[in-house]
Amino acid sequence: FVLRYLRHCGRIGCIPEAYLNYVQHPAGESLITTFRENGIRSSVGLAETLEALLKETGAGRELTDGMHRRMLVHILSHVGLMYYRSRMTDEEKLAAVRGLAKDPVFRDLLAATKPKAAKTAAAKFLLRTGQCRLYHGICKRLYRSKQ
Repeated sequence: FVLRYLRHCGRIGCIPEAYLNYVQHPAGESLITTFRENGIRSSVGLAETLEALLKETGAGRELTDGMHRRMLVHILSHVGLMYYRSRMTDEEKLAAVRGLAKDPVFRDLLAATKPKAAKTAAAKFLLRTGQCRLYHGICKRLYRSKQ
C-alpha cells in the first residue's frame, strides 16, 4: 500500500527522529515469523511495485542498489520461512523454488542486485543459474522444519 500511495504524492519529507514502537512476539506468533502461502508471491509483487517507483522518481544508484538488496533478502527470507515453518512437502518446496527462479520480476531483481552478504550472493548465483535442486538441498539443511 505505502509504495502505491507514494506514487501519488507530490512531495515527501523526512524527519530525523524515529517514532516507532516495536513489539516483539514469541517466535511463530508474529507475521514476520509466520509462513504465509502467498508470502513469496506478494513479495515479488512488492518488488515489482518498488521497481516502478524507483524508476518513476529517478532514484539514484545508491538508493536503488540498497533497495534491490533489501528486496532480495526480503524474498529469500520468505523462502526460508517456507522451509522452516510450512507444512509443504519437499516436492512442493522445490516446485516453489523453481517457480520463483523462473519468475520474470524475480529474475530482473536477481540481475539488478549486487549482494554484500555471502549467503545472499550464493542464493543469487544458484537461483540465477537455475541450480534450484542444489539451493533446495541447502535450504533443507539450513532451515530445519519447526512444524
